[in-house]
Amino acid sequence: MSKKTYYSIIAVIVAAVFVMLGVFWVKSEESKESITAVFVSKSTQKGFEFWNLVKQGAEEGAKEFGVNLKVTGPNAGDDAPLSESDAQAQIRQLEEAIEQKPDVILLAAVDQDKLLPYAKEAMNRGIKLVMVDSGLSENIEDCFVGTDNYVAAGSVGRQMSQYIGNEGKVAIISHQMMTSTSIERIAGFEDALGREGVQVIGKYDIGDSVELAYTTTLQVLEENPDLKGIFATNQISAEGVNKALLESGKYDTVAFFAIDSSNALNEGMEKGAVKGVAVQMPFNMGYMGIKAAVDLAKGNSIAKEIDTGFAFVTKENMRQEEIQKLIYPFV
Repeated sequence: MSKKTYYSIIAVIVAAVFVMLGVFWVKSEESKESITAVFVSKSTQKGFEFWNLVKQGAEEGAKEFGVNLKVTGPNAGDDAPLSESDAQAQIRQLEEAIEQKPDVILLAAVDQDKLLPYAKEAMNRGIKLVMVDSGLSENIEDCFVGTDNYVAAGSVGRQMSQYIGNEGKVAIISHQMMTSTSIERIAGFEDALGREGVQVIGKYDIGDSVELAYTTTLQVLEENPDLKGIFATNQISAEGVNKALLESGKYDTVAFFAIDSSNALNEGMEKGAVKGVAVQMPFNMGYMGIKAAVDLAKGNSIAKEIDTGFAFVTKENMRQEEIQKLIYPFV
């Protein structure tokens, strides 16, 4: 072999090595550029249907858009009563998320005031912030993704008012009154009733306890024999009201409406205890939250608020195929 041929072969080999190294470097750079996100949920309990669906939507979005996603959130234990009120646990998890320095943090705030300073810290460190379902007392986030709670509750209020003939006493059984979802739903419901002249006799904060919602409802029923309606603001409060009405047998005289669905509430609707519910789109929240995170990380222009929608469900329409998919999402 001549020296010229030998050096030509060596040159080709060296060039090939550099090409391979270049491809490896590009792939490494691509992996470094993949978007990282942490979703700090209100709850990660397996039995919490709503938050499980939000998580599923987020994971599906992360898979589709190539996002490196971590999901965290308070967990009282899968055998414990459903809970979405542990602000201290969520604060710790948000602090941990900030230290991980992701591109985006998605947050469903348990308490709109207590989580605010930590959310501000995340943004001060250059982390994009997407609020999912529940917002903060200041609209500091880059984007909010969730139900328009005021509108959804207003729809419930109008339906209830019409059902009870636009007159009479009603009570509100509410979850966590310091969370934005509760505040907005109570306001939307009351404003809708105010136009119809129905009297709200009381707003009862049951925290995040089905049992407290149950005992509170029994007490309200006993103290107000002429009560005509009850509005429950989420799954936890609604399941307690549903149980109380079924056990007391007063669902024939008290019109019960709520926001959120679950298997227990579906059964209550079939038995006639639940007259109507505004069903949110939790899978949409998770999926669209991740889509918003991707757009923010890439510097794309997005809407400040993204409404994920809701559907109003009654015993009359609950058998429709599209409604079945909403209220029995795990079947």
